Amino acid sequence: MFNIKDIFAHGKERKTFITAEIGINHEGNLDFAKKLIEKAAECGADAVKFQIYKTEKFYNPELSPEAYALFKSFELSYDSFYKLSEFARSLDIIFYGTPLDPDSLQFLLSINSSIIKIASSDITNEPFLYQVSQEAIKKGFLTIISTGFVDIPGIKRAVSFFKKSPLAILYCVSQYPAKEEFIDLNFIKVLIKKFHLPAGFSDHTSDIYLSIGAIPCGASLIERHFTIDNAREFADHKISLSPDKFKEMVHAIRILEKSLGEGKKLITEYEREITPLSMRSMYASRLIQKNEVIKRDDILLLRPGSGISLSCYKKLLNTRVKSQIEKYEKI
Repeated sequence: MFNIKDIFAHGKERKTFITAEIGINHEGNLDFAKKLIEKAAECGADAVKFQIYKTEKFYNPELSPEAYALFKSFELSYDSFYKLSEFARSLDIIFYGTPLDPDSLQFLLSINSSIIKIASSDITNEPFLYQVSQEAIKKGFLTIISTGFVDIPGIKRAVSFFKKSPLAILYCVSQYPAKEEFIDLNFIKVLIKKFHLPAGFSDHTSDIYLSIGAIPCGASLIERHFTIDNAREFADHKISLSPDKFKEMVHAIRILEKSLGEGKKLITEYEREITPLSMRSMYASRLIQKNEVIKRDDILLLRPGSGISLSCYKKLLNTRVKSQIEKYEKI
């Protein structure tokens, strides 16, 4: 199972935490939710995340009756989520959730969730931020905050609640799907520099390219909506990655991780071994007699190279040779 401490590491020690966001794609069906977890694990996800809520404490039924009815139809009981958390554990994949009301937060605390995710839509919900932060201080879980809807001052305000507990932040554009021209992956670098926290990308675009591109920008967390059937009409299936796409994304990210170090130019042992064969030396292009002056046309720059450094090339021109040099002999 993924070690959450790896999110806070640097260079090649850092491992990207990849979450399959199931959200409400289970459509209120426990067995379907299990299938999604199982497939996410097969695709290499480190974690699965669900939206956990009691609809009556999340939506106003009088002002938003359609949304209320939809979310109510997709609502799973806490007992079902407990079973899903145990099922995820059996597959060695982390289970966590976005609690959308205080009771759902308490449920996640009751099962000792190692992560609590705060949705972009709650980034200005300061009473809730305070409640989560106080629990995080006591229990030491990691809080992840998505930063859609707000600018730097809004992010700073939310982050200020978590000075005494582990925190990671996700760059997020809360549009479904988000258009590539509205994304600025370099903002991940800004978040890291400004807040000195692990940062990542909650990607709502329709393909995997920006999730992969976020890794060289410093992202140590990637969150993507996940489904096993993009054709389903409800929930977030249409903006979710299929198993094939998700697996391809994970594979690409794991390859990139291997190539991201501390920004140092290292010479490999293999390079050292083949340097004499790969570099060039100065060779005579003709028979050069003793006391002749070496001209530019008298020198060939050929492989292999282990003689006089080519940095001495200009100094060598117009000098007299002390002894005869045969054609193709190293100077």
